[in-house]
Amino acid sequence: DQAMQWKKETLVPPKGLKRLVAMQSSKPVWCVFAPYATAEITLGQLTSIIRHLQQAPADHQKVLWCPDWSSFAVNSCNGEQKVISACYSMMIEALTAVMPDLMKDVKVLIQSEAILLDPSQYWISVINVGRHFQLQRVRAVDEANETAGQVIAAMMHVGDVLAIAPSTICSSPAAKVAHELACDYIKETEVTEIAVPAVHVSPPVDSALKPPHMMDGPANADDEIYLLDASMDVGRKLKRAFCEPGNVEHCPPITLVDACVISAGKGLAINRKEENGGDKNYVSIDDLVADFKSGALHPGDLKPSVTKAVDAYMQLIRDRVKANDAAKKAEAELKNFLKKAAAKKKK
Repeated sequence: DQAMQWKKETLVPPKGLKRLVAMQSSKPVWCVFAPYATAEITLGQLTSIIRHLQQAPADHQKVLWCPDWSSFAVNSCNGEQKVISACYSMMIEALTAVMPDLMKDVKVLIQSEAILLDPSQYWISVINVGRHFQLQRVRAVDEANETAGQVIAAMMHVGDVLAIAPSTICSSPAAKVAHELACDYIKETEVTEIAVPAVHVSPPVDSALKPPHMMDGPANADDEIYLLDASMDVGRKLKRAFCEPGNVEHCPPITLVDACVISAGKGLAINRKEENGGDKNYVSIDDLVADFKSGALHPGDLKPSVTKAVDAYMQLIRDRVKANDAAKKAEAELKNFLKKAAAKKKK
């Protein structure tokens, strides 16, 4: 009987919702959601965020939302809040290091800090989401939504969208369904204060150093480049990276140099002997792909140049970490977590 009574209760009508996060300007908001926290942030994750932020129209306010409490709910980083916080600190420092001009125009919002601006309003919104949708519909956001924490995080995502009230959400294909659940909630409950956001789908940067058919079996640390990798690690990993002559369908070195160098407006310098075509500077990814596909550019010439360029990109992050106490602390926290995890695996 008590359960039935709760079901009939009305907490706060959806029409009473308000935007929790006040923007300094009246510009439409272009929102990018960072992935759940991980101690092993990949170069692909970093460059995907950059790519999604860069797609914002000039007249939009760019927002990067870091879901730290949702990460805790799904047990990211074993639920260690210090590590989760360190992940997002490291991510933000890395973004600032490699794209300082872009990040000047980005409003970074940490989920926990935004929620604490008005926790009652936020959690009532999330409870209302749970009351509106059946469990199966929330779980359908992700086939892996089996635990209570994952379901709560999916409902919190709707609360996040309501808190930001974005005009557009830039999303990877994998996250599209989660954003659409938020859009459906706004439509179905007839929220009038917050417009239904558009969902702009953009593919992420695939930074895996091997093609899918070679990724079977246990995960290998050399299959990705991580933000904590030293210069030696980058060199070793790219030397082993899959790079088949003429194969442009899956060529990790080309993918990485496009994401880290060419899309940033820089060129890739190829140094080689005259009999092999001589030196060349690529400023267009189309030209580079065309030459590699035709055989005019050989893996033996491409890989060393890409390694040098990607490591220079990573060095920007290393230099910022060295010069920033908060970044140093975040790096130490992540390394310590990974060290403990590795030791635990050996037992």
